[in-house]
Amino acid sequence: MKKEYFKNIDLLKSIACILVIINHTSSYLLINENYLPFYKIEFVLCRIAVPIFIMCTGYLMCTKELKGKDILKKILKVFIPLFLLSGLIYLLQHKTIDFLFLQNFIATPIIEPFWYIYMLIGLYLIMPFLNYITKNASTKEHIFLISVILIMPALLKLFSLEFSTYWGVAIPTYSIGYYLMGSLFYKIHDQIKFTKLSGILFFILYIIGIIFYTNDHLELYNIDSLLLISMSILFMNCILGFKIKHQHKFLTLISANSLYIYLFHPLLQNKIYELSIFQNLISFNYIIGILFYQFILLLICLVLAWLCNYTIKKILSFNSK
Repeated sequence: MKKEYFKNIDLLKSIACILVIINHTSSYLLINENYLPFYKIEFVLCRIAVPIFIMCTGYLMCTKELKGKDILKKILKVFIPLFLLSGLIYLLQHKTIDFLFLQNFIATPIIEPFWYIYMLIGLYLIMPFLNYITKNASTKEHIFLISVILIMPALLKLFSLEFSTYWGVAIPTYSIGYYLMGSLFYKIHDQIKFTKLSGILFFILYIIGIIFYTNDHLELYNIDSLLLISMSILFMNCILGFKIKHQHKFLTLISANSLYIYLFHPLLQNKIYELSIFQNLISFNYIIGILFYQFILLLICLVLAWLCNYTIKKILSFNSK
């Protein structure tokens, strides 16, 4: 793969990381119902973040011939910080660490945003098999498989008829579909077309999503919904078509530290929001205050993430010596 395509993936990952933080903090807008329209603008856009992350993983990893030790390294890279942070949260909540923590840790994420890491570990386990499919399937076969996993279930959900859950027992989950979609983008990255049209269609669907948003139909914005699937694929196709000559270092830094930013932000978001400086700014101008709070949260998580990665690299380099 030509080096310039990594710039597009860096851009996509940094955008997705920013959108995750906005998504998990935009609910503060609902404290004041007058700002529901602005909440819709943030909410609908931010829903593409996780699909973009998974597709970027597929794009970057699909050509890797992964062995058992490679998979173990990748799993440990995300499992260890997940386990340590989950243990820290449990300790702060219960003032002790006991066997119940292990039971809970296995059963469910200690905080809701951590679900993504659990999903990612599962994806790592089957990644060699998905890469085998990518390598050996023709483009038509690749598209057909994605259609069966992503598009067909999303289309069925548009109908008001109730379909038996047994119809979908043999169909893999949406995360595999997005991974395969990312690997398809890699397979055709020299032939990507209609980037401007993709941007226009994405914007149209985004506006439609804002217009039809109601609390009674949030399933329209699920990751496996036709709206989110279409928006995510169109957005990635559009960004991959950009000719990026010089990637901004700030965005590259976000992309490189996205894992720890993702892990840290749910731990800090409430505490930072409650600081008097943000409360005063929100009292002065609600929208500006929320946006500034989201930006500062991103910066703080970025600094902490960089320090963690830097420390880990130093420890590993010291041990190698």
